Amino acid sequence: CLGEFGKGVTSLCNMYKDMGMKDVSIKLYETDRHEILNETDRDVVYKDLLDWVKSKSAKLISPKQSPLAGGDTVEFEVFCDDRAFVAAIVGRNFIQLENDGSGSFTGHVSIPKGTKQISIGLSANGKGSYETLAVFEVK
Repeated sequence: CLGEFGKGVTSLCNMYKDMGMKDVSIKLYETDRHEILNETDRDVVYKDLLDWVKSKSAKLISPKQSPLAGGDTVEFEVFCDDRAFVAAIVGRNFIQLENDGSGSFTGHVSIPKGTKQISIGLSANGKGSYETLAVFEVK
């Protein structure tokens, strides 16, 4: 049984980690039962779920660490719908990048000296606002 007021879920999480899985996490909602998307705090659950998905949607490939430095060339990967538009906001420059339709997009952006941060965003149609997926600090 997975329930047991979080004990079963915690045990399963630990089992996955013991098997070598590295990106395993759990979040337990103290008063919720087995239908967390139908509980009274479902807005919190949906927000947490969206935040988690966004945190997994864009990742820095090179350099592997943040903060970045001015003059670096950044390579990043975004997992997205094959029709989505990807953009990088570097300082005051908005750069719309080409999506090849594969569902996994890799982009390269040069960071000018003096830039404080780079943001990676996603838009359904390329015309509206962009949802920020990740923000990387530049030193």
